Amino acid sequence: MKKEKEVYNTSDAFLSLSNGRCLAACPVYDLWIFKDGRVIYKGIENVEKIGVHKMYLSMEALKHLDLLLSKMSTEDIGGIRERKKPLRLLKFKGKRIVYQSNRISGSLLELDQLFKSIIKSL
Repeated sequence: MKKEKEVYNTSDAFLSLSNGRCLAACPVYDLWIFKDGRVIYKGIENVEKIGVHKMYLSMEALKHLDLLLSKMSTEDIGGIRERKKPLRLLKFKGKRIVYQSNRISGSLLELDQLFKSIIKSL
């Protein structure tokens, strides 16, 4: 008997974050956060946890996340990109933001640190 692969519908995620490849051994992963607090993480390569992992965020954490997203400005994104660092693609509320974690500030920096703590707690 074949074991069926679990399918994850990530198209209705409130927010998604993809950390891409780079010239070094950078972590490659995808992260989806849903309005009900569900979090789906898919570790692809150069990460501690490979594969799909799930958890839930508290409503308080979701409110904090939404507040940081609303406070973010274009100045937070940073400037010139380096090829040695991975690009991150953040999608939420119809927006797409491409950034490198070493070039950000303000609310985007706080968001990036929040994403790292979510991933660490999986």
